[in-house]
Amino acid sequence: MKTLSLFAGCGGCSLGLMQAGYQVKLAVDIDTDACNTYSANLGHQTVVRADLASTQADDLLAWAGLGANEVDLIVGGPPCQGFSSAGARDWTDPRNALLRRFVEIVTELRPTWFVMENVEGLLTANEGYYIIEVITRFLEAGYWVGARKVYMESHGLPQRRKRVLIVGNLEECDLDFPAPVYHELDCCVLPGAA
Repeated sequence: MKTLSLFAGCGGCSLGLMQAGYQVKLAVDIDTDACNTYSANLGHQTVVRADLASTQADDLLAWAGLGANEVDLIVGGPPCQGFSSAGARDWTDPRNALLRRFVEIVTELRPTWFVMENVEGLLTANEGYYIIEVITRFLEAGYWVGARKVYMESHGLPQRRKRVLIVGNLEECDLDFPAPVYHELDCCVLPGAA
């Protein structure tokens, strides 16, 4: 699957996708240090330093060497400080404009699948209005959409971290999120414990 990784950071998601056999055709991030780390670890040919707030969808296709309708998957975790428990949770917060931009890019490029990751505060910000707005825009674009709060330590991340995953597809596939692999028992996390 030909993949674009937006807000790619230092490449953790891209690494997992590559290990699973995906072709990450392009990774984009605005942070110079993140791009340098990505380049050093995963290859400079796929990473571009750019501000996605002002980047056009056609630019992404050109950088990836892809034509229209050739993107299979877009993944991304747009900055979310405005929804974090430390932030004011305000949709008009300029830091949240990139969340809207991610939705716009997906609906413009129409990949077969997308995965968006964000903080759990997105679920409750303004009484859930913003997550409903995001999901509604994806539904209006024809995507089948699923959303779930995921406790990342239950899937092997070595830290307690709650994230919201929004996954959509144009194949009309019902979504089953993976079951937890690790279960907490007393103060330890044991593989497969029930």
